Amino acid sequence: MTKPALLTSVFSVGAMTDETKENAAVSVIKMTTENKPKQMSVYLAHPYKEKDYGMEIMRKLESMGIRVVNPFVRGEQEKYDQVIQKSGEFTMDMCEDIVESDLQKIDSVDAVVALVLPVKSIGTYMEIFYTAYILHKPVFCLYGLNDGKFDSKSAGFGFIHPWIKYLTSPYLTEEKLLDAVQRWNSVNE
Repeated sequence: MTKPALLTSVFSVGAMTDETKENAAVSVIKMTTENKPKQMSVYLAHPYKEKDYGMEIMRKLESMGIRVVNPFVRGEQEKYDQVIQKSGEFTMDMCEDIVESDLQKIDSVDAVVALVLPVKSIGTYMEIFYTAYILHKPVFCLYGLNDGKFDSKSAGFGFIHPWIKYLTSPYLTEEKLLDAVQRWNSVNE
């Protein structure tokens, strides 16, 4: 039965007052929306210099039915790109806008997917800390600093840095990261 037909049948039962009809309509709306699975959402924390790879991961996450909030997809991004290309020095107002906007976006999602890559990003590390330690939300981390190999010169801590290991669910391959996010999404639908 379609929604209009269901509403018509609800409203045609006996002599209903306007208040009763309104309550019935609210009940029908609740019945049709409460059974819908919640679309999970993630914030994609990643280095600015890896925006293209971030877009690739974003498409893969969206194909799983996950809503992705990408910090580099915003109205002001063109202005910020110009600053980076010219001098790299943001005004204090721009810094405040970027940080506060990103924090609000993280507040609005269910989890964070973080790309910790050879191109280091202080923003990504801050977003991981804020999400995991302050908000106590899950962080799925692709840890690509060592390409899955022990390298004492670049990491100094073995495969995964203690802060990343403590605050996130770290994965050494994209495939394992995406599998973990898919499992999380399936459980929370």
